[in-house]
Amino acid sequence: MAGWSSSVTEAGVQPNWRGKIQLLISAEKWSPTIQPIAEKVANCERLSIDDGLILYKHKDLTEVGKLAGFAKTARFGQNVFFNSNVHINQTNICVLSCKFCAFRRSKKQADSYELSIDSYLEKLDEYSPYIDEVHTVGGLHPDWDIQYYETLFRAVKHKYPDISIKALTAVEIKHLAKNSNLSFQDILIKL
Repeated sequence: MAGWSSSVTEAGVQPNWRGKIQLLISAEKWSPTIQPIAEKVANCERLSIDDGLILYKHKDLTEVGKLAGFAKTARFGQNVFFNSNVHINQTNICVLSCKFCAFRRSKKQADSYELSIDSYLEKLDEYSPYIDEVHTVGGLHPDWDIQYYETLFRAVKHKYPDISIKALTAVEIKHLAKNSNLSFQDILIKL
């Protein structure tokens, strides 16, 4: 897709936002590094990965913020949007012993826990009428591989198709890859 689709109606989008973004961006003097990207944004063209890397590495964070602010203001005015989420940690059993972590437990500790899929869904049931996202991270369980998470996420999406799942840290992905004898890429594809 070359630009943002005009056939899609987005909640909160300002009328004539395309004209507004062109006015805002053309009225500003941009550094030579940012100028080509600003022109793309003004013309509602999709930014490339290389554009993203240029913005990420750009020394003037204020200029990057200004460009992002113009794009946001043109489309949504002063409106801001929030999601409502709940954190459900599936386990506190973890094979790591990070010095800063007060969350981690060994399997033998009395206050350790590991949620079954049904227990996880029961916890989510309590909050499902009020949220649009479940955030789940936990310990690096020594016995769980990719199958637990595939089953968990499939069950959540089956029961609550409109609730987004935000889950797993990079360390958890690495742990799952090791426990499942799969590559990082294979883990992410399965999830």
